[in-house]
Amino acid sequence: MADRKQDVFDAAAQLFQTNGINATTIEDITKAAGIAKGAFYKHFDSKDQLILELVQHFYDDVLATAARQVTAHPDSPLDTLRNTIATELEVATDYQNFLHAVALDFPPNSSGLVPDTIETLQHQLYVWHKHILLDAFGTRIDPYLEDLVIVLEGTISHYLMRIFWRGAAPPGNRIAGFITQSLHAIVTGDEDLTPAFSSDWQDKPNDGAPLESMARELTVVRATMQRRTECAPTSSDDLAAIDLVLEELQDHPPRQFLVDALLAQLSVREYLTDSLQSTRTSWNNWKGTPQ
Repeated sequence: MADRKQDVFDAAAQLFQTNGINATTIEDITKAAGIAKGAFYKHFDSKDQLILELVQHFYDDVLATAARQVTAHPDSPLDTLRNTIATELEVATDYQNFLHAVALDFPPNSSGLVPDTIETLQHQLYVWHKHILLDAFGTRIDPYLEDLVIVLEGTISHYLMRIFWRGAAPPGNRIAGFITQSLHAIVTGDEDLTPAFSSDWQDKPNDGAPLESMARELTVVRATMQRRTECAPTSSDDLAAIDLVLEELQDHPPRQFLVDALLAQLSVREYLTDSLQSTRTSWNNWKGTPQ
């Protein structure tokens, strides 16, 4: 059964790249996978769910594989950074056809469940990048951490684009080594560095932005829970708790004690721990903003 689902994943990723996501039908996918159309619905409720699962698989693979690298190889901070970047490049290369199709059919600023899910997962990866950079270089990078994350993510993205369009590329470890050395050079020569994203970049910060992020993230988590074929024993209570948080976020300002209690209740659910990481970060960011 699991092999059949993987066959659908593989067929869909290839068709999405060749024909585009919007132009690919469920019938196209089942024909390429060699299964009956009815068998598709044993695994997925719709094409959108298939897309969402493929996107989720990619981000899960990046974060889980990188986390295993850190645990299995407690090297020096720079070695750990290099290994995690190499892992991200390797996983992204495996998904390159699908990622290219997603970028074409769901460009930035598009709306809908798939783009909203991608935005939330990208934020989770962004939080992870912050974490590995702080582990590698320490708190000295705090004043320009936002910029350093952009440098890291932008460099990875452009290497992946070059790999995609040209095919042949140096080994991932070599690319990761160069990126790590470049970041290290920035940090060690930061005496005259002026952060672009400094605290005075905006005259008036958007205090509501973290709450808006929370609402988007929780909506995606809620939709993902509803699509699960196997529900957790507490799923009904957890959905109700999410609805209460979403309702509370509509008030200005929301009651902190209530949102704190609801998020604490949800965070003890093992199946929600990773999904709620970005939401908790947005909430903590908002609480740190002067009201």
